[in-house]
Amino acid sequence: MVIFGHFIPARIALGEASYHVSSLGRGGVILFFLLSGYLVFRNIERQDAITFISRRLFKIFPAYWVNVLLIAVFSFLAGTKFFPLDVVLGNFFMVQDIFHKESLSGVYWTLLIEVKFYLFLVLQYFLLRGRGILLVLAALVCADAAVWFVRGHASLLLMFFPAFYVGIQVRQAETAGWSRLAMLQVAGVSLVVAASLLVFDDYYGKWSAAYVIGEAVMLVAFLRVGVSSSILGFFGRISYSHYLYHMTAGYVFLSLFPPSDVLSFNLMVVMLVIALTTAIAYVSYRLVEVPMVAFGKRHEHLWIRRPARAVP
Repeated sequence: MVIFGHFIPARIALGEASYHVSSLGRGGVILFFLLSGYLVFRNIERQDAITFISRRLFKIFPAYWVNVLLIAVFSFLAGTKFFPLDVVLGNFFMVQDIFHKESLSGVYWTLLIEVKFYLFLVLQYFLLRGRGILLVLAALVCADAAVWFVRGHASLLLMFFPAFYVGIQVRQAETAGWSRLAMLQVAGVSLVVAASLLVFDDYYGKWSAAYVIGEAVMLVAFLRVGVSSSILGFFGRISYSHYLYHMTAGYVFLSLFPPSDVLSFNLMVVMLVIALTTAIAYVSYRLVEVPMVAFGKRHEHLWIRRPARAVP
């Protein structure tokens, strides 16, 4: 969804429909957050805080660091842009938003929100375990409403944080065996989050609200039916690297093929660029993500003390 939302309007003249097609990107972002809420909450139920943080760090940062350095180096060598050291370091340590530095890639904003959610959820689960989910969600929505009232626009962080809680609620419904009460809570949370996005998302408000509701229904349906696909599994595994590289590499590839008045040619170019960025994502996944995740798990014993097993 994100890739189509970025590439199709950039290459194919769709007129007023471009807005609606590009909204696929917003839908992909919301799905990313919703799935993260489901998966991350499931993981944190099974892991202690240090294990959870350690595995997230080795999953996210090595591939991200390589991406940051490649963008900085290739931008300099190509003569397109020189990023000052403070900008590169701000991106490298993922604090560019805190210190008001430029992001090297336009997609990083979602990753900054994702990482903050990890830390927030660790603190929340440490304090509340699985309780108080609805109260935390209500507090986040109220806080964003206060920001919106004072500043005249919502906080980007607070605007999208509630989307994670739709996924969390789906996970709790699954744990509860899809009881009627749990399903009503999923529906209620989805509607509340959709309403908040409708109000606070100034650009894609209606689409964002529709995506939250539609994707929550899809997630519940897929989990209950047990939908599985090897193709989707493949793209799921490389999705993080695809996210990192598709925009920077994709627009470079698009620039190699001048736009044409022939629709079929433009579509072929888009599909070729998607294939090329998929290949790059697969290389990043195999050479960076897989080894670094394995390295982290292999060395967890150095910083995580596990209780000794009782001798039978």
